[in-house]
Amino acid sequence: MSVESEQQALEIANSVEYGLAAAIFTENLSSAYRFADQVESGMVHINHGTASAAHMPFGGVKQSGFGAYSIGSSNKEFYTEMKVVYFQY
Repeated sequence: MSVESEQQALEIANSVEYGLAAAIFTENLSSAYRFADQVESGMVHINHGTASAAHMPFGGVKQSGFGAYSIGSSNKEFYTEMKVVYFQY
């Protein structure tokens, strides 16, 4: 999905009831950091498809999955909202 602005990308991404993963493709490093910080998603991929690494937590926020504690050692963090950012620059 293409958007006209960074703000529009965040509005669209955060307007849904799900938050498993989000991805953004950009050459602007500042925009990438802002998106990763502000998007309501359990995983964020920057210039990278939405494939997760097996050793990292996998789970979402809102109505997606059971949160990041659903697999791996992160299950200790049951009450923590975790965000994983995948970055390729």
